[in-house]
Amino acid sequence: MFPHQQNKTIPFMGAIQSNADLQQVLDFSEDIPVGIFKHDPQNNISIMGTNFLNRNWEIESHRVQMYYLDVHAYRSASAIVERTIGIKHDAPQLIVLYKNNIIYYASRSFISQQELSDILDKHCPPPSETVSENTTPTDENPQ
Repeated sequence: MFPHQQNKTIPFMGAIQSNADLQQVLDFSEDIPVGIFKHDPQNNISIMGTNFLNRNWEIESHRVQMYYLDVHAYRSASAIVERTIGIKHDAPQLIVLYKNNIIYYASRSFISQQELSDILDKHCPPPSETVSENTTPTDENPQ
């Protein structure tokens, strides 16, 4: 009937279930962009939003490492995220940190992969564009 369409899913690196998990993710954010995706599997709006993102996810895992937080099962971890990061809880919600700073957050239908991709381009150049530690500056002056 319909051509087979391969579903894409958000490539989660792990789950946040405790304060220690959150601290580890925050530590990771010093070096790489990390995303905290908060989802409530008991909430219809959260289910629809999560399903839409899973069907349409386009951002490669090397650009942002995603972590999952089930706010229904781990309410205390969700409260710790809100208290530590300072963003009021919602679901679904995506919070992206880099160098321990919030570079993107949105909830529900306001989560935009295009906006996130643009922000990642601005704040976190792709690995191929970063300067290697072994690179030495040249004395050339292109004038």
